[in-house]
Amino acid sequence: MKSELLIHNLFKQSIDAFLKNDPHLNNLARLRYVFHPSLEREITMDIPGIYMLTGGRQVGKSTLMKLMIQNLLGDKKVPPEQICYVACDLFERYQELVTVMQQGFDEMDRKKYHYLFLDEITYVKDWDRAIKYFADLGYFKNGSLLITGSDSVILKESMKKFPGRRGRADTNDFHYYPISFYDYVCLVTADQKMEIDTVRELFRSLHAIADKPSDILADKMAGIDPRIISNYYDQYLLTGGFLSAINNFTEKERIDKFIYRTYQEWVIGNILKRNKDESFLKDIITVLSTRLATQLSGHAIAAQTEIQHHATVQDYLKILQDMDVLFIQPALREDKLSPAPKKAKKIHFSDPFIAQALIAWAKRIDDPWEFADKCIVHDNPPKAQIIEGCISTLIRRKYPTFYIKAESEVDNAVVFGRTFLPIEVKWSEHLRKNDLKQILKYKKGIIGYRGMQIGQYEHLLVLPIPVLALLV
Repeated sequence: MKSELLIHNLFKQSIDAFLKNDPHLNNLARLRYVFHPSLEREITMDIPGIYMLTGGRQVGKSTLMKLMIQNLLGDKKVPPEQICYVACDLFERYQELVTVMQQGFDEMDRKKYHYLFLDEITYVKDWDRAIKYFADLGYFKNGSLLITGSDSVILKESMKKFPGRRGRADTNDFHYYPISFYDYVCLVTADQKMEIDTVRELFRSLHAIADKPSDILADKMAGIDPRIISNYYDQYLLTGGFLSAINNFTEKERIDKFIYRTYQEWVIGNILKRNKDESFLKDIITVLSTRLATQLSGHAIAAQTEIQHHATVQDYLKILQDMDVLFIQPALREDKLSPAPKKAKKIHFSDPFIAQALIAWAKRIDDPWEFADKCIVHDNPPKAQIIEGCISTLIRRKYPTFYIKAESEVDNAVVFGRTFLPIEVKWSEHLRKNDLKQILKYKKGIIGYRGMQIGQYEHLLVLPIPVLALLV
């Protein structure tokens, strides 16, 4: 095995060396808060085939792979020689990938079940040719391959080239989101996890929450203080769901510049890798910083930049959405419960930390913490819009969600089968009927607000925004 791969395959020397010296596990051990995502259990790879894991950079995909290898070695007693991990950012051409994959296979007994992990495979040009080569030779008929990448569309489009080669598992494709607010609270309040889990179990869906009268919901949540949850939500708005930012903030009560820079450079690097213009990206982010959570078209963005054509703007927005940087929310066509193609869309950052990192970069703020301190800690624009986006992006992880544009607007329409649930988010302690006239037309719905009491506004359930974020 090549020397540059040995550091990631120390289990071939000894499991003890792997647990003590692997770079990802070693970094994890130094953190105060260590997160074990549900994907660690869900991606079993017990059925032969080709599996795919997408998600933004630095979200934890590589560490997840190492945790899965740790579980294979420990719980499942898989022999070390039947496992191989390859960091694909070391290679540029698919021929190099073929060579190292062949070396990994040669060290395995392919008559027995084996596991191959290819991390950040999209760094390799024409990587799909390498996978197809080994798939056609039958190398995955008695083993599993897991590939990861930060560009979901590139991966998914390439995987379409493998019809009939991906195996018989019910689910082959997985996505790794940043840590949700629920997971964040469980992470930093391990002693209260049981109470939080109990409440989540009682209200397994947003529909179940909306069906409960406010007094019953308040009674069931008696063990959870909304003010304490609100304090954690304020922290989550700063750190987002990124473990490096969470631990850095816990240690210093601020976030260091280099943490922001890691994510800024990832986004800029991916744009440049696609031969796109960094200045165009900066212009688009600048416009978004003032128009978050509002109806916005490519034409409107282009009109405020040096970009000549709205199609160019749409191209950049699609790239950012594919990278899991943005969530582009369409309007709902209520009669068909599908997107309304002719209506403008709303654009949210997929995570509050990413929003701060990129807006600070676009505005040429040297230390992004200055922006975070001014806008998030001290409650200035665009905090309200980032909060609305945070709720929308948390919801979309589980449910199809749109916004409603009718006589007035509703922030979220969450689709369940043949119906939908409207949810409005108001960063205000006082609710006004004129601001709620659209959602009040529906028989059932949820209003999230800045106050701390669970209650009702006319016939609709009202929740503190942090509680809503916890339950979704």
